[in-house]
Amino acid sequence: MNGRTQRPISLILMVVVPVLLLMACSQESQPTKTSLDEKDVVVLYLDHPPVQGILDDVKKVMDRHQIDAHFFTMDSEEGKQIAEERDLQGHTPIAIWINGTMEHEVNGKTVTFYSFPEGSGSFMVENGQWTIDDLDQVLSEISGDAK
Repeated sequence: MNGRTQRPISLILMVVVPVLLLMACSQESQPTKTSLDEKDVVVLYLDHPPVQGILDDVKKVMDRHQIDAHFFTMDSEEGKQIAEERDLQGHTPIAIWINGTMEHEVNGKTVTFYSFPEGSGSFMVENGQWTIDDLDQVLSEISGDAK
């Protein structure tokens, strides 16, 4: 090879190798799935006044059963990531995952811890099909202090 063919090859290597290294590094730093365990209790909520009262009730039940839940607002980066990973869409006041799912059996019926509890909805958002007592029962069972 003469000097002329070595220069373009060295120039290509000087440009291409750093670009490839940058691409490889940027792929490693992209967010991956959250490190939340499927056995964790995860609460995703809108940080708006109508939800605050419900959130207070949810936290009281969690505290009573000594549940160390993970709370995220829908607007936080973590909240957005969790909502995307768990295919949660639309205007959702509150969603609660217990052991990886929002659906649980309570007294022979399936309840989904999604939206406002029964009787607590607003004119903009429909009630969910669950109650604070349902949440209390499920948390009681998983914490080992079932009634």
